[in-house]
Amino acid sequence: MLNALEVILFLVSIVSIIVLIIGLFMPKIVLRGEKINRLRVVKIYLSTALISFIVCMVFINLDPSRKSSATKETVTQEEFVSYAKNIRGASFVKEMKVNNNQAEIIFYDSFESYKTDNPDNKLDDKAYKQYFSTGHTIEKLLVSEPARLLRQFPTLSTVKMTIPFEGKTYSINLDRNELNSYIGYKIENLKTEDKSWQQKFDEPYVYDKDKRSTFFKKFVTVK
Repeated sequence: MLNALEVILFLVSIVSIIVLIIGLFMPKIVLRGEKINRLRVVKIYLSTALISFIVCMVFINLDPSRKSSATKETVTQEEFVSYAKNIRGASFVKEMKVNNNQAEIIFYDSFESYKTDNPDNKLDDKAYKQYFSTGHTIEKLLVSEPARLLRQFPTLSTVKMTIPFEGKTYSINLDRNELNSYIGYKIENLKTEDKSWQQKFDEPYVYDKDKRSTFFKKFVTVK
């Protein structure tokens, strides 16, 4: 989107062009003085229009946010999986995919299906169930990881995550705009390097029980 200065410059260029067109046919309307001619109208208003337009384009091209969105419009399957395979609970993920900047992560629906795809893994049924039933794991996972992915990939629009466990299906389809509106800032601006991710989202929304529960109830569907 254009900022206020860019809008003003753009409007000035448009108005100048309109006045230029009028001046070509009726120069006395747009200029006063004895030496009124079409050439003078063209010089004054065309130069104004061109300067305004050029300055507007310079501001647009200098905006780093526009450069990043222009050079990287979509998230590829390869880069998404490369990062998502390290999220919380990734060992139990059956499928990860991204299409048209909409990501989806689906967990195994049972220990049996997990074991079918991972026959050499020594994890037993007890450990599998214990992982998802201990310490509000499902809550923490669904609150933290979709938001983490939206933070990591600024061009993603939504992240859908589904966890079937013991007869229930927990699912979230987290939209970037809805999340940013809920927390009051842009999730994509947070970073682990300066600890803003930990301080502004991870600690208050994932590890604070009350806030996590409120977030979970708002965005997660349980069937």
